[in-house]
Amino acid sequence: MKIAIVGAGFGGCAAARFCREEFPDSEIHVFEKSPAVGGLARLLQHAGSSFEAGASIIHIQNRYLVQFAEEFGLGQLAPLDTRLGLHDGRELLFETSDRQVVSLARMLWRYGLGPIWLDRWVGGFLKSFETVYRLQKEGKAFRALSQGTPRRLLAALDHRFSPMLDDSLEDRLRHDGFNERMIQELASGMVRVNYGQGLDIGAFVGAVALCGSQGPLWAVEGGNQMLATKMLESSRAKLHRATVRKVEANDGRYRIHADVQEGEVLTDEDYDLVFLAAPLQDSKDLELVGPFKEDLIAKVVRPYQRIYATFFESPPDAKALRCSDPVPGIILSTTGEGFNSIGLHSSSQKRDDQLIWKVFSPEPLTAEQSKKLFPNGPKCETVAWWAYPKYEATGKKLADTAFCLDGAGLYYCNAIEEAASAMEMAVLGAKNCVLLASNRLKGFDCAGGFVAAGYPECIKGEWSSLDLAKCEEAPCSDVPKVRHAKDTRACAGRKSGEICPVECLPGYQLVSELRCERGVWLSGKCMAYCGLPTEAIGGAISLEHCVDTPVGDSCAVVCQPGKSPSFVTPL
Repeated sequence: MKIAIVGAGFGGCAAARFCREEFPDSEIHVFEKSPAVGGLARLLQHAGSSFEAGASIIHIQNRYLVQFAEEFGLGQLAPLDTRLGLHDGRELLFETSDRQVVSLARMLWRYGLGPIWLDRWVGGFLKSFETVYRLQKEGKAFRALSQGTPRRLLAALDHRFSPMLDDSLEDRLRHDGFNERMIQELASGMVRVNYGQGLDIGAFVGAVALCGSQGPLWAVEGGNQMLATKMLESSRAKLHRATVRKVEANDGRYRIHADVQEGEVLTDEDYDLVFLAAPLQDSKDLELVGPFKEDLIAKVVRPYQRIYATFFESPPDAKALRCSDPVPGIILSTTGEGFNSIGLHSSSQKRDDQLIWKVFSPEPLTAEQSKKLFPNGPKCETVAWWAYPKYEATGKKLADTAFCLDGAGLYYCNAIEEAASAMEMAVLGAKNCVLLASNRLKGFDCAGGFVAAGYPECIKGEWSSLDLAKCEEAPCSDVPKVRHAKDTRACAGRKSGEICPVECLPGYQLVSELRCERGVWLSGKCMAYCGLPTEAIGGAISLEHCVDTPVGDSCAVVCQPGKSPSFVTPL
């Protein structure tokens, strides 16, 4: 099998790695027009040091990125521990302190309990979102063209996620009871620094932006692009320095037409699967030719937000920002007037003490702006790129882009960006596309409670290993929840039919075994029982029958002749 992947950002490199796992004997080709892999993860080289210029932060709960970093032995760098300031384009509205207790007091004074509730709100969002890792581990992906969309993927995680694609973050936060000052200042600042847009951004992508308020956060030692490079290397794919201009579909196969760079030799070849892992923001970016019922490019093209990162050696002027001196190490704009954020950043190398100031802005900083904000030094360099889609929520359900564009072998990994754009999201989108392709080529789906095993393979137009194709009872991937039991995490992953030993808390005993049955945990119950009541009840014949009554239940009192119980004795 021959596979083509267009784009060597995080999505493309992850697609190559996942294709190697799903199709181990395949021939994989990756096409990238830029000099380096990694997409938005890029480094600025200055004065012998390197600094993250684009995608610079990874959340500790980004499981795929964390797992790949561990697999490749890549070190983690924590961001600088510095003060935070919120700026409205004229002056500083809020500033934390070097002392944690003072920062907390200031936060509570200005925003009340809002930040605490926001922390819980974000925690609940992350907990629901983590379901995607279990689903993908089980090989689950939507098979139908009309269902294989980011919206349906999110709905499978939590029924509340799909409406969040249409609602604005501002409306959702108001609906959930957050005060106006916190929304307009703290939430707005977090959205500006992460997506360069306002509170009219979709609620789902806005929630992703707010996850940055709940760490820990980290970056890869040596640069985040190292992760993409290692993923690509581990896939053993062939990398071509070329710009793909056209994908031509014919008789179930796809021909790639590309402009090669100097020194690159490439012939037009046919592929069984094609994964588009680059944003399509203009219909001129790529031509799709074939027996399609509609214009596929017109369906997927989305406007993108351009972001400028400008670097300075010297700190910004405190008077220009109307804030304390020295200025906070992170300044978030609540309005986007002039800049989205100003931040102090360390080198991507551990033992390098060099620091640099980075300004994110929606437009290039003018010479006048640069001189006003940074009067003590010239700018080092400006880096610009189309960073992410424009996420303005309209309040109407938007048309969705399918992961599989033609119902066959043409996949669009960047469809996931309709929900949110981030390095981990790119990897998740690639994984979903590869699973869709894998499930289609395996030729069958299993009923609920079963998973496919021993898949048939399509080799040169012929099916092989059909006698090995089967559906097995699904294992239990979740950690079972048993009340009054000790840690049950070791039970996760048990096969169907297996019993997992459960140790009850002191005072409780196991009354039913915990059994995995076709992907679902059954029974498993810890109960406590009462002995003989210590206090006698006047007029009662005996209370011996109350022995071993479950905690929380009641025991009927049997009275002597001529007497009747006034109530049922709770035990």
